[in-house]
Amino acid sequence: MATDKEFRKSLHDIIIKQISRNNRPEDAYKCVDTLSKIVGNIIKFPHDETKRRLKESNKIVKSTVREVDGGVEFLIKIGFKAKVVDFQKSFILEMPRNNDTSQLLKQLENLEIAHELLEDFLQKIKERSELKERARVREKIAEESRRKIALNKIEEDRERRAVEDERLKQSRKDIEGF
Repeated sequence: MATDKEFRKSLHDIIIKQISRNNRPEDAYKCVDTLSKIVGNIIKFPHDETKRRLKESNKIVKSTVREVDGGVEFLIKIGFKAKVVDFQKSFILEMPRNNDTSQLLKQLENLEIAHELLEDFLQKIKERSELKERARVREKIAEESRRKIALNKIEEDRERRAVEDERLKQSRKDIEGF
């Protein structure tokens, strides 16, 4: 059985090397967000079978997890198995029976590790997005500032030319007056 460290690394590798690198950023984000919600619900309600059963026909699971490279691998790594239940293909996470408390605690611990990694990834994506937005706003402000400086220089040049033109007109009048 894998140690917590090995388990954590294998999940991290799936998130980073498969989900994040092999998919569009928005698809990777949606996948990790959906996986986080699935795992979070199982942690909150470990004995609720409906939280541990993902029907293959579920459109959200299909579009955000199954069709994303690494999504199914993550489910399998945390213990989901493909099964047919009530004539429907599903991914099921079976929990150890109540009499095996150590196995149940280990499974819940693994789910906590998975949830932590998923939430860390989502937080990093959010932080990157915020950094990009701040950089975009700074660039917009800088561009507006450059634009204002250029317009001010144009206006100053117009005023300078108007003064020069007026001086030239005055000097022509002075010359014509003699």
